[in-house]
Amino acid sequence: MNNTIRQRLTVWALILGCVVCGCTRNNGDIGSKFGLWKLAAMTVDGAPNPDYEGNIFWGFQSGSLTFTTAEYTNGIPANLNTPGHLVFAGWSEADGYIIVDTDFRDDQGTYRYTPPAVLMLPEQTAGIRLKILSEDSRKMELEQITAEGTRIVYSLRKWS
Repeated sequence: MNNTIRQRLTVWALILGCVVCGCTRNNGDIGSKFGLWKLAAMTVDGAPNPDYEGNIFWGFQSGSLTFTTAEYTNGIPANLNTPGHLVFAGWSEADGYIIVDTDFRDDQGTYRYTPPAVLMLPEQTAGIRLKILSEDSRKMELEQITAEGTRIVYSLRKWS
């Protein structure tokens, strides 16, 4: 086998190795929660939240959580990169709860870390506990009991 063929095979083997071993999940596998989830429904004390328009997506990756609010123009998502449409938070899981942390700020303030008001999640707060009511690889229901005793249920469906 001549050197040119050997070199080409080595290059292709390296490329294949990089593709096969490429990282798609920052800091390891977090299981079925990884990816984008659409908030399909939201209830407040058992009644549908009339203010929720069915347009918020939750994105789980390692310890970060994003909330994306989609606005639609002729059925196509638009304006996703404007302030307030993409919000960052932290999350972890312990004892049957997802614990959300919105207590972040940067040199531009806190708007990038303030969840959409319709979600009724506290702003600038660490340790927001969302009880996992049910979960499988395609659906998840989370419950928040607010400080005032309001029961909020978030019904999420796997989007991607």
